[in-house]
Amino acid sequence: MVSWENTGKSVGMFASAVLATIALAGCDAAGPVEFEPEVVVEGYLRAGDRLPNVRVSRTIELDATYSPRGTAITDAIVSIHLLNESGEREESIEYRSSDTSPGSYIPVFGSDRPSVVPLRTYELLVEVPDLPERIRATTLVPDTFSVVRTGADSVVYQASEQFSFLVSSTTYPGRQNVFVFTTLALDGRRGQLTPFAESLLEGDLSVDDLRERASPALNEDNFEHVQDDFLRIRFPWLAVYFYGRNQISVSALDDNLNDFIRSQSVQQGGSTLPPGEIPNILERVEGGRGVFGSYARASTSIYVLRP
Repeated sequence: MVSWENTGKSVGMFASAVLATIALAGCDAAGPVEFEPEVVVEGYLRAGDRLPNVRVSRTIELDATYSPRGTAITDAIVSIHLLNESGEREESIEYRSSDTSPGSYIPVFGSDRPSVVPLRTYELLVEVPDLPERIRATTLVPDTFSVVRTGADSVVYQASEQFSFLVSSTTYPGRQNVFVFTTLALDGRRGQLTPFAESLLEGDLSVDDLRERASPALNEDNFEHVQDDFLRIRFPWLAVYFYGRNQISVSALDDNLNDFIRSQSVQQGGSTLPPGEIPNILERVEGGRGVFGSYARASTSIYVLRP
């Protein structure tokens, strides 16, 4: 059996919440130092989708009040490049600053609107006036895959140990796949909460917090291989918080998101390491901070009936 504690919202939203804390920069553990703002970038490429917006902001002092508008950088030069196997630029897309959302940059397309190509490498470049070093990050996009529903379209809550579905086999260069699972309640009302979810409201969580939840990053080895074509996902009942229709999404992560989410989990209490030994969040961004990552996603849905 695979079990997990739901830790947050979907991949992009989950990382975004952490990046809000990165924007608040403290002092070095060795002692007080003069604060110097750093550039924070944020972008998530989904295999098969159109190129996404990119956010560019700066860090502020730890005791300052954070707001997305107040930390936004609006005069950066932003571009994303599709690289060939030699690392040379095969295609380039320029970005422009959004007129309505400060700090957000929108791809400028010609007649064709390119989609993110699976198993290809993309490069993000950001130049900020008055900063000598440009910000650079690359991501290798995971391959696309699909979810194959098995059995009935509806299940009775906890009538069996757990329900399952199949995921088509996919590969990521150099390592096994790493997945994050997201459950989204399509009828997320208080009256639809499962007994386990009701018990969580006694803590700090609200009904809004429970509507969309994500698992930790889980290695492919956690799941059963069915021949060479599928993985069988046995979905735990503790990951279902609402009766009714629930959408279950499976996201395969690139190295950047995998490192970022795993190290963030340690930062937020997912480790028994003493405070002085907790490593920093892993950010694969040259000249700045943040995350430029990619993922592939497939979804299915299940209707959960009351016992």
